Amino acid sequence: MIGTLYSKATGMPIAEYSARSVEGLSQQVKSDEHDMVMWKVQPDEYIIQGPLNPMVRKRQVLTPVIDRMTLVNDGVDTVTLTIPDPCILKVGDYDIIHSAGTTTYEYSTTVPGPVIIQFLGEHMGELIIMAHNIEDLRAIRKNEINKRYTAEWEGGFIYAGNEYQSDQVSMNMITAVAAEAGRNPPKADDGWMTKDNTWIPMNRAGFEGLASALYAHTSRLFRVKRAKKTELNLMTTLNQILNLDIENGFNVVNDGVDTVTLTIPDPCILKVGDYDIIHSAGTTTYEYSTTVPGPVIIQFLGEHMGELIIMAHNIEDLRAIRKNEINKRYTAEWEGGFIYAGNEYQSDQVSMNMITAVAAEAGRNPPKADDGWMTKDNTWIPMNRAGFEGLASALYAHTSRLFRVKRAKKTELNLMTTLNQILNLDIENGW
Repeated sequence: MIGTLYSKATGMPIAEYSARSVEGLSQQVKSDEHDMVMWKVQPDEYIIQGPLNPMVRKRQVLTPVIDRMTLVNDGVDTVTLTIPDPCILKVGDYDIIHSAGTTTYEYSTTVPGPVIIQFLGEHMGELIIMAHNIEDLRAIRKNEINKRYTAEWEGGFIYAGNEYQSDQVSMNMITAVAAEAGRNPPKADDGWMTKDNTWIPMNRAGFEGLASALYAHTSRLFRVKRAKKTELNLMTTLNQILNLDIENGFNVVNDGVDTVTLTIPDPCILKVGDYDIIHSAGTTTYEYSTTVPGPVIIQFLGEHMGELIIMAHNIEDLRAIRKNEINKRYTAEWEGGFIYAGNEYQSDQVSMNMITAVAAEAGRNPPKADDGWMTKDNTWIPMNRAGFEGLASALYAHTSRLFRVKRAKKTELNLMTTLNQILNLDIENGW
């Protein structure tokens, strides 16, 4: 508890005191008739009303267990809250006094938006449940599909073992250059730059193949987006919409040996690639393989509707995709900042160059008394020669560690021989 001594004459604070009780606070404050004490309880404290003197105690952190963090605001859908200890709980606008033992409460609402669950009194803790209108949630998920589609669309594409850019400008230029190559033979030194800035010479067939690969890339992604939105539109419950898999696709190696297995539960007519399958009754499985790279579309015909898109990869193309993912992860970590002496500093290319230069200068000439370096949160840290040299050493340790991680992951990737090994390579962790 913090108490502040004020002047009655001016109303201005004179001093602050900390105590565990009102009586203890009064004993500390040497006030006369011209002064007054005002006190307040801190957010992590609560008051016990004793027989003589109110006492202040620290609040204990308590976390309720909840089965999910979202619900539909239809007044019917519920979330279940499990409370392990006696406590006072505020759920939305309602206070709940829970006396003893483990108890569960079901909560529903007809109002969209956040519902705040807070502990009161001797416990502290907070949860926020989101109450959604189901159509609003469907719109949110559609927007997530659009973002994922755009990220994949602009993320690059593979042609003849090399990765090329596929942003809007690159798409327009590739389309224009391929059209020009169809009208006039390219010059001997014509070609196109890969994503890693390697120049690839190309003749007419090369440019046309590049444009065709770009078209296959964008059209496949559009069909994936359309299929996911169709699936989303058919969903009727909150859990279905929340659990829609937006991130992952379907993959198979185009070696004519690797297969995907399709399980069909009902009589139906199915189109797999160029083949129509009439499935008469019962649950049946079909195995599909191909020697052609690119998307394989599985569609239901007749009285049923639905679509899946399987991606058939050349395994080396898939390896190149995963290498690019490693590079992106490495760059994000490398530019994400580094720690030195308990502070975080920027590590983008400009910052790296400046830190290296300043540390070298500090080694030649002693820094001035007011020299230093700015942290990532714009705090100025004074530094002497040892400080600047330590900063540069920490930056070097940061970048060299990340380079070793990248090299190890690429070595591991190069040793992989199957689709599942390459797809399941853990790129996210270990940095």
